Amino acid sequence: MKAMMMSLVGRMASARCVLANSLRNWRHTRQTLREINALGAQEAGRVLTEVGLSPREFERSMVLPFASEDLLQEAMHTFDIDPDEFCARYPGWFQDMERTCMKCPHRGACRRIVARGRFAEWHRGVCPNAEDFAQIASPAVTCG
Repeated sequence: MKAMMMSLVGRMASARCVLANSLRNWRHTRQTLREINALGAQEAGRVLTEVGLSPREFERSMVLPFASEDLLQEAMHTFDIDPDEFCARYPGWFQDMERTCMKCPHRGACRRIVARGRFAEWHRGVCPNAEDFAQIASPAVTCG
């Protein structure tokens, strides 16, 4: 009986955590949408073009889990890559990776892996940028 109660308590705590993360994600996504919309159509279009997204692609990506979080930069840190330096040296490459990341349907799993600081070890099964990370981590590419 005690084990069953402990299991129930653990499941309730897990559900509460999922709910809290979902609510936080919803708030961040709403805030991001408000900020983009506040720019006006022309400026928002320019900003989205900088990251390589059309307004339609941006709208579609905002419905994905944790769309408002910059997981790419956090992931780069697990490889000891300075995202700012990488972006300065390889702006087109960074933009392609950023666009791929924003459209990724595995953002929830990625977020958990990044939060554990294990992205460099565990990303291959989930990340559509895995080949890019393999190239970046090679000695031929210097970025941090």
